[in-house]
Amino acid sequence: MKRLLIAALLVAALLAYLPPTTAEQECRRQLIAGESVEGELRGPENSGETHVYCVKADPGSWLRVKLEMYHKELLNSRIITGISQEGGGFLLYRDEVLPSGGSKTYNYNWYVTGKEGSFRIVLTSVAARLAPSVVGYRVLVDVERRVDAEVVQLKSELGSETFSLRIGDAPGEVFSQEQLPQLPVMTPGKTLTFTGYLSGNIVRETEVGADLYGGRDTSDIYAIPVDAPAKSRLNITVKPSIAASLLVVLRSEDGGALTSMGSKRPGEAVTIATSFNKAVKDERLLVEVQLLRTESPEVGYSVEVVVAEPPRPVEQAEFRPPFPESQARILVIGFSATVIAVTVASVVIGWFRRRPERQPTYYW
Repeated sequence: MKRLLIAALLVAALLAYLPPTTAEQECRRQLIAGESVEGELRGPENSGETHVYCVKADPGSWLRVKLEMYHKELLNSRIITGISQEGGGFLLYRDEVLPSGGSKTYNYNWYVTGKEGSFRIVLTSVAARLAPSVVGYRVLVDVERRVDAEVVQLKSELGSETFSLRIGDAPGEVFSQEQLPQLPVMTPGKTLTFTGYLSGNIVRETEVGADLYGGRDTSDIYAIPVDAPAKSRLNITVKPSIAASLLVVLRSEDGGALTSMGSKRPGEAVTIATSFNKAVKDERLLVEVQLLRTESPEVGYSVEVVVAEPPRPVEQAEFRPPFPESQARILVIGFSATVIAVTVASVVIGWFRRRPERQPTYYW
């Protein structure tokens, strides 16, 4: 019995240095959203084994897999669990020791983008004949939609229109033009609003296991066609749904950056603007929303795009005299005649005052 225990410890120590693997093998079963499955990792003579389940999820959704691992018989076991892609390594994984009589619960959450296809759920028990172990498990699969621009609202003086771009997840790189989601043509007086989603990579330890979140969706790009006259203004406001920091970049059609702005504080809206020096017709601009930092794995954001009318030209004020011209002429003539009359009267009065008085004649 003592030899068996020592051998078991040596085998466990050697197995602890084995790198995690996804053990390429056929899927035992194709799972769908809302489905659960149970099983055992027993292997020949309790030497451990690997079980693989496959699942598909559409772009623009969170794939959620809950794994419950519990010890059933014999010795401790090293358990390796995770989510991988076909022909690739783990996207998320945990590598821990499951003690005798213990249990672990792992919640794997992965945001699905356009680059991913089907996923593999891998469950491995590393055991040996000299250190046998039996591990039971329960797998529950779920999918939650988080589609970019699922509802787009366009407002103008003529009314409002609501529709969906049906893109799933917006790409995060400048691909060929036909692959970029295109918003409706923006002209002065129109306001466009929609929501999108980004994903963060976060691991949270729990008392019974861990919650793991991951994804490659840290940037979304949208194409905006613009028809606008000279001196009109394009304003774009992006606001995160939680305390996350975002970077908004306005690019030309070839991908060159025109202007950008980042969050001053987590959770605050980001606004960028540009003016058109000349009239534009069928101009395509790219709006990129990047995730800079977050403490939450699921980051939603709202986008508002407005094209403002060009400013009206300033009219020069017309100078108007306090009196009409005819009245001003009459006043000037009347004033001049009065001055002349007063002047003549003053001369006449002065002349009479200066004239010598005639002495009366006296007769003696």
